[in-house]
Amino acid sequence: MLALNVGLQSLNLSWNHFHIRAAVALCNGLRCCSPPLESNVTLKKLDVSMNGFGNEGALALGDVLKLNSCLVYIDVSRNGITNEGASRISRGLEYNESLQVLKIFLNPMSMEGAVFLIMAIKRNTKSRMEELDISNILVTEQFVKVLDGVCAIHPQLDVIYKGFPGLSCKSTVSLCISPMKLIQNYADQQKISVLEFFKSLNPSGTMTMPVGDFRKALIQQDKVPINRYQIREIIKRLDEKNGVVDFR
Repeated sequence: MLALNVGLQSLNLSWNHFHIRAAVALCNGLRCCSPPLESNVTLKKLDVSMNGFGNEGALALGDVLKLNSCLVYIDVSRNGITNEGASRISRGLEYNESLQVLKIFLNPMSMEGAVFLIMAIKRNTKSRMEELDISNILVTEQFVKVLDGVCAIHPQLDVIYKGFPGLSCKSTVSLCISPMKLIQNYADQQKISVLEFFKSLNPSGTMTMPVGDFRKALIQQDKVPINRYQIREIIKRLDEKNGVVDFR
């Protein structure tokens, strides 16, 4: 029935105790969203967290991502997906042009699996990924350097990870500096308001802006020196709702 869907936009199947066979069947329905099987054209958000996809389910999901051009949000957290499964999902990320959010935390994967995912995004010049949640994974400083290269190509991307050991004092201080204070200082120097600064980032000049576009604009502006961790804090303070930040 999912393959014939023409109205459902959000589907929450979290904590349903289904495993590989059910996961593969579900993914077969989700594949029908590209020519010549263009029938499931409305489903945007899928939450299948806390089930038993495993690596076989991850393989099926990777195949979905190669074909599906409708899904923008997928949560497969806590599904028994290892580095092998992450590799299989990454094959789909290399081709997908619609997905914006992938939550894959609390799976038994390591930094190796995380590298598969971010490198797939890097290779996909048409990727629209804005958030990759691997928040239980402890990464290294080398991983962060690789991620910097990925974000240089996809400035709208935010990768949420646990952190890394041996974080230097200098880096810690940098992360703790209030980005709003930096913006306020710049605004005072230019004799403008903080609101005017934010509006200047928006080509439409309106009071709201999609999160991905806002993150990209902040990364690319050269007026206030802020990093992507500080940008994450700004987005939280601007009351993000449904993928949109509000400057008011």
